[in-house]
Amino acid sequence: TFFRGGEGGANVEVVESQRSLLTKVDPEELPPPLANRCEASILHAFKFLAPMWTIDFQVTRHEDVEVLICVVDEVWFTITRTAEGQAMTKFEAKVRNTSKQFLRFLAPSDVSVWSTEVNNLPVKPARDKDTILIPLEKHSDQEFWVEMVFVGDVPAMHGRGLLEFLVPCTFDVPVNHFFLSLYVPMKFGYGEFSGDVKETKSFTKEFVRLTEEKAAFKGFGGGGQIPQPSIEKSRASPQANTGTPSIFGAAAQASNTKPAHGAMTFASYASKGASSLFGASAPERATAFQAPSDEEPAQHPFSASSRLAFHKNAKGVLPIKIRAVTEGRCFRFERLLVSNETLKLQVNYVE
Repeated sequence: TFFRGGEGGANVEVVESQRSLLTKVDPEELPPPLANRCEASILHAFKFLAPMWTIDFQVTRHEDVEVLICVVDEVWFTITRTAEGQAMTKFEAKVRNTSKQFLRFLAPSDVSVWSTEVNNLPVKPARDKDTILIPLEKHSDQEFWVEMVFVGDVPAMHGRGLLEFLVPCTFDVPVNHFFLSLYVPMKFGYGEFSGDVKETKSFTKEFVRLTEEKAAFKGFGGGGQIPQPSIEKSRASPQANTGTPSIFGAAAQASNTKPAHGAMTFASYASKGASSLFGASAPERATAFQAPSDEEPAQHPFSASSRLAFHKNAKGVLPIKIRAVTEGRCFRFERLLVSNETLKLQVNYVE
C-alpha cells in the first residue's frame, strides 16, 4: 500500500475535482515519515495499490486580507491647564506591535514636544510635517508603554466663559480604551461637560504601570509616589481677549499675568534635569525641587523664550524624562474604541 499527501498555503484553496484508483484517507493515517515532511497542515491524503492512479484538483489563490500589526490597548491622557494660559499634555499608551516601525501621532502645530519614551527609555522622535513619529519596539506577545509630553499656549481664563478642549487621540492605529484626566484651576466653578467623551467619577480600571523611576523612589521610602512640582496660582488680570479655540481649549478672556517670583514653573522644573533625579536620595530630590532663588528671575512656564531655550540645540538627541504636573480640580473621562479622532469637550466656567 502506498500513500500520497498534499499541503497548501494559508491563502490557497485546493478542491478535489475527480480521481481514479485512489482511496481517500484521514491525514492522521499517513505514515510518520511522510507526514513529518510537510511544513503546513495536510489538506488531502490518499492511498493506492496500482501506480496508474490519476487525480485532478482545482486550485484557487485568494487575495490576502489586511490585518492589524499594531494596536493601542489603552491610552491615558493627562492634561493640566493653568488660568494664565498654559497647558501640558502627557499620554501613556500601552502598545502591542509585531512589525510596525513608527507610531504616528498627529500633534497640534502650536505645541512643543518635551519628551518621548518607549518601554521606559528615552527615544528620539522624528517629524513628518505635523506628524510625530515615535520608533517602536517589535514584540509578538509583549506589551510596552509609549509616552510623550508636550506643552502649548492657550487663551487665559478670567471671569466667566466657555472652555472648549480638543483632545488629540490622533494615532494611526486603533485605540481600544481611552482615559483622560483633566486638571483645571481650582478658583473657578465649572458646569457640566459635554462632548465626545463621557465624564465619570472614577475609571472602570486602574492605571498600572511600574516605571523604573517609581520603583527607584519606592526604594527610598517614597511609597512609589513621585513628588510633583506645583503650578503657580496667581490671579489673572481682567484684560480681555476674544481669542480663537486652540487644540487645548478656548476662553472668552485672556491675561498676560506672569507667575509670582519664586514660583516653581514647568520650565524651571525641566531645567533642573528631571532625569538626574533617578536614583537620588530624598534630600537630593528636595534640593532639586526648590523654587528659583531671588537672584534667578522666574520665567514664564511656556513662554516662547523658555521653549526656545529648552529646545536649543536639542534636535537629534535623547530627551530627558519629564513628569506631568498634576494640580487643580480633576475631571475624568473615558471611552471605548477611538480611531484617529480629535475628541471635543466643552464646559462653562465662572470665577
